[in-house]
Amino acid sequence: MSMVSTKHFHPDTDGKLRCTCGCGQYHVKQHALDQLQQVRDVLNRPLTVTSGYRCERHPEERCKPVPGQHNKGVAFDVAIVGGAQRYEVIKAGLQCGATGIGVAKTFVHLDWRDGVPMAWEY
Repeated sequence: MSMVSTKHFHPDTDGKLRCTCGCGQYHVKQHALDQLQQVRDVLNRPLTVTSGYRCERHPEERCKPVPGQHNKGVAFDVAIVGGAQRYEVIKAGLQCGATGIGVAKTFVHLDWRDGVPMAWEY
């Protein structure tokens, strides 16, 4: 079985796509990574993923009552610098069908969840 990847995102070169708790697991869904690739294509510049897949033992997931979208393999945190980049990533995410958007000072969370679309701030 081939590894889920796109033209610009691959777990062997983008270490943060894998779980960073030390287990190194990688269960990203192809459709979500394809959408992230579309975001990159729309922006026409590289994106830095600061968090991709997270196993249930990852510290961020253990704090939650139910594992979240990162654990489902459909979420990525994208590094940003400043308000203009934040806006561009949010706009591109929406153009590319993101249904979960979280806004933080240094990153934008994009996910392609099932169910009710959500937006929040950290």
